[in-house]
Amino acid sequence: MAQTVLERLYSPEFVQQLVNGELKFYSTEEPDELLAENEVDVVIHLFNLYLIAPGMAQEAGQEPWHFEQFFTPEETQWLSYVLDGEDFYEKGPSFNNTDITYKMAWVLVDDFFNEIEKIKQGNDQAALKVRFAHAETIMPFAANMELKGSEEGVDPQKTFSYDNNDWHGKWVAPYSSNIQWDVYRGEADDLLVKMLYNEKEISFKSSCHPIEPDSYFYSFSELKSCYNQ
Repeated sequence: MAQTVLERLYSPEFVQQLVNGELKFYSTEEPDELLAENEVDVVIHLFNLYLIAPGMAQEAGQEPWHFEQFFTPEETQWLSYVLDGEDFYEKGPSFNNTDITYKMAWVLVDDFFNEIEKIKQGNDQAALKVRFAHAETIMPFAANMELKGSEEGVDPQKTFSYDNNDWHGKWVAPYSSNIQWDVYRGEADDLLVKMLYNEKEISFKSSCHPIEPDSYFYSFSELKSCYNQ
């Protein structure tokens, strides 16, 4: 597939050099950083440009980028799956019975709970806490908290696929993804927490119990117990 894509842009002879490993491309900023050493690497870089092009309208001026001319719909579906697989193993739930890819997200999880704890202790000045990050933060955070689509890894003897796992990059970390916790003070002076994931209400992990069935509101004490805080 990589060869097919590249031969729409370059001569067969040049593409064959990539296939043979005769060409290597290094970063201009970090000369020792190898960016691409074969045709697949090059196509992945091109596809990443295709993915971000909609967010670069101003850089394009009056004319759109038209990166869609380089890929068929079938190719974009396959390359999306390839990138999802890479992110799943590097940043997401990865293998069963290991947390090596998302253990570090506990620092951020703790910070979420600590900010709410300040409110519980009477700091009503904490109106808003905003954090800016990337998919490398969103994905481990979602896996650490076992949120929708990030509940489980795969058996090391199997290969991640959409058939054996609910994890989809387009849901877990789409363009401009976000996770939001809203905090309310309940009637018994306990705090209630509701989460929005990409502007949609979402449940915390299945072992956490909301204040009533089918509700998205959780008592803060329940979440602390559920997440061993």
